[in-house]
Amino acid sequence: MQKQDKDSSLISGVYAVTPCAWPLTALLESVEAALSVGISWVQYRDKSRSDEQRKLYACCLASLVQRYGAHLVINDSVALYQMLFSEGYQPAGCHLGKDDLDLYQARIQLGVQAVLGASCYGNLEYAKTAAVQGASYLAFGALFSSSTKPQAKIAPLGLIEQAVSLLPLPVVGIGGIGVQNIANVSCAGAVAAAVVSSLFGDTPDPEFTLKQAKRLQCHFAEGVFQRQKGNV
Repeated sequence: MQKQDKDSSLISGVYAVTPCAWPLTALLESVEAALSVGISWVQYRDKSRSDEQRKLYACCLASLVQRYGAHLVINDSVALYQMLFSEGYQPAGCHLGKDDLDLYQARIQLGVQAVLGASCYGNLEYAKTAAVQGASYLAFGALFSSSTKPQAKIAPLGLIEQAVSLLPLPVVGIGGIGVQNIANVSCAGAVAAAVVSSLFGDTPDPEFTLKQAKRLQCHFAEGVFQRQKGNV
């Protein structure tokens, strides 16, 4: 497979990952609040619902995200991505973990244009394999203690710097990222930082999401500036 070059325009900034088990209307209102202030990447992740419910949520999110000219990534399910595509939506792609569909097979099913994100946890060797198998970006974490996945093994922030220097693809940080540490993630070289609770909170509140989206974006940009300044 042809080696892909790093392209920070593929995915960048605050990467919103949807919280689980929220009512549809409340979820859409909070996602729209994030989109309204410039967040342009959204991952639909919800393991709590039936296949039919996930289809409904995914269709509504796809419609909303497209209206803002943003990008929707489907967690876990190539089949759900394909359903959206067949219904006339334009999802950006899928994000898969090591227990999901094999990345090589996923790339074949998705085609060459779709984004394919790979969870690499704290494993550089797995990340190297993911790059060869067709991943578009590589996600490392949990970087910090996370309320979403409290049992997740912590990956050191220095791993981001290693991955950026060694691997050919954009690197994304995930896990426990919030206003207090997102600048550290971007300063380490991650082109994007995936966030859940720090953006959406524990309960639906679009005003909270709006304020947090602005703060997270500001601090992420601060980290980018620090990195660029250090490279001068």
